[in-house]
Formats: sequence, C-alpha cells, structure tokens
Amino acid sequence: MSWYIELGFDSAFSVSLRTELVIASLRGFAELRLGDSMQFRNANDLPWLVVQLFGTEYYGDRTSANRILSHVNNIDLICSYSFPDEWYTSLAERIARSLGWQIVEVKG
Repeated sequence: MSWYIELGFDSAFSVSLRTELVIASLRGFAELRLGDSMQFRNANDLPWLVVQLFGTEYYGDRTSANRILSHVNNIDLICSYSFPDEWYTSLAERIARSLGWQIVEVKG
C-alpha cells in the first residue's frame, strides 16, 4: 500500500516551473534516479518511492506520464508504508525547499 506527499507552491498550484528546471533540481538528489521524462524513482537500496511530475490545469485536471509537459506545478511523492515516514517527509521537505515550494498535502 502507498501514501502520498503532494508538493506545490501553494494549495492552488498557482506557480508553475519549467519542466527542465524541476528535472535538473531532482537530478541533484542522490536518493532519486530518473525513471522516465516525468517520473523519478528511488535510487538503489533506498526505500521504495515514485516521484511524479504534474501540470494541474486551472479546472483541476492533472496531466503527466504519457506526455512531456513544458511546465510543472505539482509533484507527488508516492511512498510505501513499509518504510519510515520520516525518510519520505525529510526528502519531500528538501525537494520543496529546492524549488521554493512547500508540502501542500499528505494523503493516505
């Protein structure tokens, strides 16, 4: 089973960043490796994790995985209950800080 940490500038996802900037920032985290163009995964021997990049339209629809977005305004960390919450929360806080964003919601 999994739970989610959602990142954005604010809960309305009112600020978007260029996808290239977000990917470059995420590549700087040793805990992550690029999975595909809009997704990262945990590096070897670390807790299971998927980091999904999204563009949330003004009416709330989210787009991602099957197409490359020019801008990102929402990131989900999909976390496993099998590993300590603190590891995920710490990483989420560091990612958010690197982008000038915040944790906007924890689900599950």
